Amino acid sequence: MMSKRLCLVFIFFISLFQHAHPQLITDNELPSSIEEDVNLNSPYHTTLTFFYNLDRNHFFPERAAKTLDLKNTEGDPEELAIKLQQIFEGKGIVIRTSEIPNDANFTDSTANGEQRFYFDKVKLPAIFLDKVGNQWKFSSFSVARLPTSIARPTPMAQIDFSISCQK
Repeated sequence: MMSKRLCLVFIFFISLFQHAHPQLITDNELPSSIEEDVNLNSPYHTTLTFFYNLDRNHFFPERAAKTLDLKNTEGDPEELAIKLQQIFEGKGIVIRTSEIPNDANFTDSTANGEQRFYFDKVKLPAIFLDKVGNQWKFSSFSVARLPTSIARPTPMAQIDFSISCQK
């Protein structure tokens, strides 16, 4: 059996050969703390933490997994984070950091004033960040749908990934 880390690296590298890739366009200089910390203080910081730690040059899925609200969710958090990234890739979502709120108390006026941030309400209506306590995380609603959402986001999803990833 493959080790968990090797399995995650395999899944990550398979995703590199997909046709559509998410793009995180940073309009400002990245905070220096992003390389070491998991910062969930705002939608901006959570988004940076998630994508930065799943980048091929900084592959730390355990850090990216901390951006997920895992309440009522089964499955390996690191695998779920990679699946979520694959959904962004499959939809070809472009994320500009200048368009992500850097306000810890952000409320969405189009969502009845809830503390929620949608990346794209048309292409990804079920993927959003919620404020959980003092932290912004990918909502438990979004995370709970990952195993079924990954079914056909990209042509690569047609490959049978029947690899057993054991801890």
